[in-house]
Amino acid sequence: MDLDVFDNFLDTVFVIDKDRKVIYCNDSASVLTGISVKRMQKKKIFEIFSFENKDLFIMPDGDLGFFEKHPFEEVKFFIIGNEREGSVQLSITPLKQEDQVWLVVMHDVTLEEQLHVKYLVELNIKEKVIEDLKSAQKALEAYSKNLEQMVKERTKELSDANVLLSAIMNSLGQGFLAFDRKGKAGNVYTKACLDILETDPTGKNLTEILKIKDHEKEQFFQWVHTVFDEILPFESMVELGPKTYEHSEGRHITLEFYPIRDSEEKIQNLVLVATDNTKEYQAEIMANKEKSYSNMIVRLVKNKNQFANFLKSAQERLERLNVLSKSLDLFDVTEIFRILHTLEGESGAFGAAELSKHTKICQNIIEPAKNNPNMSNQETFEQYNIALAELKSVFQNFLVENDELFLRLGVYGGRKVEINERTLRGFSRFLAENKVSPNVIKKYKEEFLKESAEKFVAHYDEIIQTVAEKQGKKVYPLKVINGSLKISSEIYKPLFASLVHAFRNAVDHGIETPELRKMEGKQEQGKIEVSFSNVQKEGKSFLKIEIRDDGHGIDVSKIREKLVGEEKKHSDFEIQQRIFKAGLSSREHVGEFSGRGIGMDAIKAEVDRLGGIVIAQSTPGEGTQISIEVPENIEKKDLKKSA
Repeated sequence: MDLDVFDNFLDTVFVIDKDRKVIYCNDSASVLTGISVKRMQKKKIFEIFSFENKDLFIMPDGDLGFFEKHPFEEVKFFIIGNEREGSVQLSITPLKQEDQVWLVVMHDVTLEEQLHVKYLVELNIKEKVIEDLKSAQKALEAYSKNLEQMVKERTKELSDANVLLSAIMNSLGQGFLAFDRKGKAGNVYTKACLDILETDPTGKNLTEILKIKDHEKEQFFQWVHTVFDEILPFESMVELGPKTYEHSEGRHITLEFYPIRDSEEKIQNLVLVATDNTKEYQAEIMANKEKSYSNMIVRLVKNKNQFANFLKSAQERLERLNVLSKSLDLFDVTEIFRILHTLEGESGAFGAAELSKHTKICQNIIEPAKNNPNMSNQETFEQYNIALAELKSVFQNFLVENDELFLRLGVYGGRKVEINERTLRGFSRFLAENKVSPNVIKKYKEEFLKESAEKFVAHYDEIIQTVAEKQGKKVYPLKVINGSLKISSEIYKPLFASLVHAFRNAVDHGIETPELRKMEGKQEQGKIEVSFSNVQKEGKSFLKIEIRDDGHGIDVSKIREKLVGEEKKHSDFEIQQRIFKAGLSSREHVGEFSGRGIGMDAIKAEVDRLGGIVIAQSTPGEGTQISIEVPENIEKKDLKKSA
């Protein structure tokens, strides 16, 4: 069983073996106990907790929950060693008898118990109300003599209430229906279902009503059965259900689920509530679009030259993608994916949200072919070309819609420098050919052909903060060391464009959440810095770039799991270098910012093109450093062909 499914649960989850040793616990367990996850693993659970019910299997001599599931029971506990105490609702479930592991779920109710005591005091004040109720009971006994008439009147009241309730429900404009553990809908539903869900749900299965795809049906039924069985609390499991309905008219329909319980508090049915949130969704999209546009303008003003470089490199990347899409023979999925991933990162860094969105669409189309070399490329090739045409159209519209803005802010003026730069470089060669003093030529290049290194990376702080905000992390502003170092802008532009992956990964893979950093004795805010220097090797000058973070480092064990054969025996240092291999990621699932196995590969491709080297060095718990060394004073004609 994949225990990672419990990582994001709000409830505390332990998995123990027959000796009651902890073989897994989630972050919520660390919050409840005040002990780190790492310290709890391999400990016996009764060395961490003491419970008032000594018969529980998780106590030294208990056996409740050993042979069969022990349902949720409220018990008091205290944490051994730190005097923390409280109450939890606790269940013990044998997962696989042959593996002899047990799932222990705890829901902290300490606060609820404290509130209960508080309200008991208030209840004592209301004793008079109880006396009034006793008087009312006597009055009810008098009414019982006319019980038949009262039942008849009550039945009429209920009938009228049902009519009123039905009218109210239908007037809400939401789709309501109930379904059983087999997913079958009943015959009670609101009229809005006919419009919102586009069908009469009576007797139909929810997979048909919600148009769930064939390959997703098995997973959906597993979710339904798990919810009804309540192996985990309803509030935790409901979050894993479908969130939206795909309406034929493109309307944004959100889905919510609520339990109907019987007298024993077991779930008897689930109620589905479908709401048309199209207006709110469109308003949110417009607001996000305006926010992205505002961010783009701010970044443009702050980094005008880099924005001009971005427009130029985006055009070049699209032209390269166009070449690779002309025939199946040229359809190199790995190179295409690398180009798209870099373009996505650059677009995000400069706030070009629509462009970033469509690069993701293209990546999603070719990703199956990238991960499965034996897969036929014909269908993928056709779908990709359609998406690429849309991407190119979006880029052209982006230029047209913002043409006046770019002119006013002098972005296009930045591109004119390209002509002057070639002239300046030609003059540099002229000086060399006419045997002008090397010191004069060096001074000339410093003044006219080189720019401060900081200009090429300063804008990446925007994407660092964006990724951190979306992931609930905190990061200090990007620190640039020796940023005044002058470097050649023309040769290194593609390399600096690819560094977007290093900065995104530093946040996404490296920097921990504030809670975890605090538990590990670190500051809540992570640190990311980039430094520049010149180094001499064998009489040659190199530009050295180092990107460092103080996160938890590269998880070598996860990378080693993905390797085969002799590769598994490589040293930790050798394993760390595998992050630069295309298609390899330590992530189990693709996230918004990483997990595709493309990105660090793009950096290595640019470093190789320049004839340099790139090395990753990581220390668990302390962070990761990416070191790049590329030759200085290299000419375009000496560059290697990009992979």
